[in-house]
Amino acid sequence: MIPLIEAQNGAGKNWENLRRLRWIQLRIMQAYAENNKKRNDQGLAADLAGHMLDGPSGWSMHSTRETVFPPVLYTAESKLAQILRKEDYEPDGVLSLSLTKHGSCTCTMSHKLSYFDMMVADAVYTLMFWNYSVIFPKNILQILSGDYEALLTKDNRGKILDSLARMGETTISIQCARGKYHGKFLSVVPHGKTGFCITESTPLYRYIEEAAEGQFFTIKKELLRITVREGATQFAQMPNSLENLMLRHFFARRVLLASRYQGKENQYSVNPKICFWGKNAQRKGMFDILDLPRLENPYWEKRKEQMFLQKLEQIISYYKEQEIIKSYVFCGKGPDGKEVELPNGKQADSIKLLCFLSWKNHKKTFCKSK
Repeated sequence: MIPLIEAQNGAGKNWENLRRLRWIQLRIMQAYAENNKKRNDQGLAADLAGHMLDGPSGWSMHSTRETVFPPVLYTAESKLAQILRKEDYEPDGVLSLSLTKHGSCTCTMSHKLSYFDMMVADAVYTLMFWNYSVIFPKNILQILSGDYEALLTKDNRGKILDSLARMGETTISIQCARGKYHGKFLSVVPHGKTGFCITESTPLYRYIEEAAEGQFFTIKKELLRITVREGATQFAQMPNSLENLMLRHFFARRVLLASRYQGKENQYSVNPKICFWGKNAQRKGMFDILDLPRLENPYWEKRKEQMFLQKLEQIISYYKEQEIIKSYVFCGKGPDGKEVELPNGKQADSIKLLCFLSWKNHKKTFCKSK
């Protein structure tokens, strides 16, 4: 390994690459410690030595992905990324942002991308950061579900591949004071029957790294792998359907976002209330953002909404049991039209996540570091 004091004498990208390598190596040590608790110290030390003594040119995460599974998901959280997640833009239209810290910024997208597309982009970026040279649809499902043993169904495989194709056909152009970031949203090249390679870094994520102070969240896999109750004493892992993955991703991000901006005495600069349906196109609700369409039949629409609310309550209950949050309350309209607290989500139109854990105590866990 090259001593850090020598690496600091390097310049530009060389130093940045070495710093990133050291960070990856540190996370590998953590991953090995977590995944090999029952192994003897001698065998673990031998494996670590084989990986930690590699230089930058010989580094390959692909060969070790069975034992070194990224324990986190990085999500893009710049103002521009949040707008793209909400689809608050028009294809080929110019999106202008005025940013307090980073000056003005303009962005053009050739196609609209969905919330799920942005989730897949987060997973691809995470795997790239961990130096995966070849990525498979199952790797993406593993990252988004927080479960290395997740089973890739035919339906999920098709949706992931469709998402990758959509992002490969989408062009993004970002202009800011730091420069221009232009290219395909994802430069996807097929590899074998089901794998693919990313030939160049994604413009949006490169912009966030270089011009937006690395505005990412680090979501630990424990926030994505949800265990639900089945009876009084039995537990089972929540299935990895598209809707479940999106709900878990959404709430993990929202918990971290509100925790990040919690002030003194439980005062928030981010509203802890989450509305399920928006009032209009400018004020979208959670189901609008997740692209969960309304059904024409009122009966089936209500049944579908109740199903999602039940899943939502399972996720939030798990967060409370794991002390990720301390409490929550469902809200809805009372007989007089005013907002009231409800005992469950059956008639609710929003939820408040209350008493978050202190961001100060979890900054290293929730904030992406390089």
